[in-house]
Amino acid sequence: MSSLLLERPKPAIASFLNKLLKIEPDTDNSCYNQGNELFKSGRLEEALAICDKALEFNPDDNTIWYNRGVVLLNLGQLEKAIDSYDQALKFKPDDDAAWYNRGVALLELGRLEEAIASYDNALKLIVTLS
Repeated sequence: MSSLLLERPKPAIASFLNKLLKIEPDTDNSCYNQGNELFKSGRLEEALAICDKALEFNPDDNTIWYNRGVVLLNLGQLEKAIDSYDQALKFKPDDDAAWYNRGVALLELGRLEEAIASYDNALKLIVTLS
């Protein structure tokens, strides 16, 4: 099915995902898919709303918290992005991408020591996983 979606124009993908969400409204997976498409289309506020909806179904999912952090980081809502990355790390402390992006947000805020600590955590995980 994903190869079929790639061949369609973005409005058609969004329409399909809206229909899927109506068919399966209580699944974080349908929210996840729709949120990714909205993010890729630059519709960040809508992607954030979808992340929040997905968290209603699965508040312990580190991937949703991470994705929410990415959206917030792109919206320039740095403190909220850090909070989302912290939630992601609460559920999956070895998420190197969450540590790295947390560092990016901290650096943007000028909180250099905290940013370096986050980058160090990310680097340790990357080296350990290699």
